[in-house]
Amino acid sequence: SKFLIVLTKADLLSKKDLEEVIVYTKESLKSRLVDLDENLVEKIDFLCVSAKMASDFYKSLAPKESLQKSGMQEFENYLFNELYAGEKSKIALRAYKKELHLELKNILS
Repeated sequence: SKFLIVLTKADLLSKKDLEEVIVYTKESLKSRLVDLDENLVEKIDFLCVSAKMASDFYKSLAPKESLQKSGMQEFENYLFNELYAGEKSKIALRAYKKELHLELKNILS
């Protein structure tokens, strides 16, 4: 199992402060989850995003650099890879494709 923690409003903190927040959050989680599984925190991914920076780019109020700094592309890539890139997802998509093909065949017959 994988967990994702998304830290928002990343544009309000410096890179150093964001790193401190991540370290603090990991330590806090580790102390609270120690009874469940001490390695659980190692399975957690952290991403920092700034919706404002991404929004400003999409509204043409900021350059492409703003989108890159927003962390939104990294977030999108993470979701895509976790949801669609795995073998389980490929099998499910193939099955769905096959089902659609059969339905289309029935409709056209």
